Amino acid sequence: MQEKVNIENLLSEGNSVSIEPIGTSMYPLFVERNDRAIIVSFGKFTRRVRRGDVCVYRRPDGGLVIHRIYKANSKEVYFVGDHQTEIEGPLSLDCIIGVMVAFRRKSKEYSVSNPIYIILSRIWLFIRPIRLKLIKMGSIVKKCIN
Repeated sequence: MQEKVNIENLLSEGNSVSIEPIGTSMYPLFVERNDRAIIVSFGKFTRRVRRGDVCVYRRPDGGLVIHRIYKANSKEVYFVGDHQTEIEGPLSLDCIIGVMVAFRRKSKEYSVSNPIYIILSRIWLFIRPIRLKLIKMGSIVKKCIN
């Protein structure tokens, strides 16, 4: 069994952390038990967060979540999971603990500044209203092929 660590403490000490997201809210970016997110402290992040950034944040109920920014301004932020259509917010920027700078899939690391990642992230946010239908259609096609 893996030892649990306090992500907030590690980030506040200036460390970057590698976390394994649990659940399906960020599918297809993260496949549970397969992928990892590389997170840096929000305080150490070198620019303002913006639409498309993936952040670790603390919900008002205390839950720790990793989702993508749907919309942000200088005071508040709205989040949405990649496998969801419902937007969460507004939340204060103070709820953000860390920002993803890379992710790891099958031992290969991908930077969020990679142009292909940026394009795919923007498309994924743009199709938010219909993406669950697209995922469902894709799984039906996959079942038919296999």
